[in-house]
Amino acid sequence: MTRREDLTVLISAILLTVVALLVITLEAQFSPTTVAPRETMTQDLLTDPFLQLPTPDSVRVVWFTEFAGQQHTVHYSSQPADTLDDNAQLVTATTRQLTRLREDQASNLPGDTSPKTPTPRSIWRHEAVITGLQPGQRLPYRVESVTDKGELVTSDVFYVDGNTVCECTTQNFADL
Repeated sequence: MTRREDLTVLISAILLTVVALLVITLEAQFSPTTVAPRETMTQDLLTDPFLQLPTPDSVRVVWFTEFAGQQHTVHYSSQPADTLDDNAQLVTATTRQLTRLREDQASNLPGDTSPKTPTPRSIWRHEAVITGLQPGQRLPYRVESVTDKGELVTSDVFYVDGNTVCECTTQNFADL
C-alpha cells in the first residue's frame, strides 16, 4: 500500500471509532431506561447471604446489614424446586451487632465521606440454620430483613446444594 492509502485507512478507522463513541453516548442519553423500581427501599442488605458450617443435614445461612431491624428470616423450600412458593419453610435468624468495626481515612465510602479519624461502623450479622437437608437435593432459599422503619428488604433466590453438605464425623476432625 502507498502512503496515501495508509493515511486513508487510518482516517477511516479514526472516524469509525468517533462515530461508534457518539452512537453509544447518544443512545445512553436518549434511550428510555427500563429498570424496575425497587419497593421504596431506603436500605439494602450489606451482603448477599452465604453458607457456613455445613453438617450432614443442615447449613447456616449468614448475611450482614447496616441496620438492627425488627425481624430477619430465611425462607426455603423443604422439597427440591426451582422457586420458592407459599409453602416455604421459615427460620428466624439470630442477630448480633459487630463491635470492632471502624472506618478511617483510607476507607472507600460512597460520596467521598471518609472520616478523618477512625469512626465506629454499625454492622449487624444475621444467622439462621436450615435443617432437614438430604444429599442430592437442591433447595432454593432467600433471606428477608425488616428494617427499623418496617420496610422489607429481600435477597435474590439462592440454592443450597445437598451435594455440598459435608459428611462430618469425629474422624474427619481427628485427621486435621
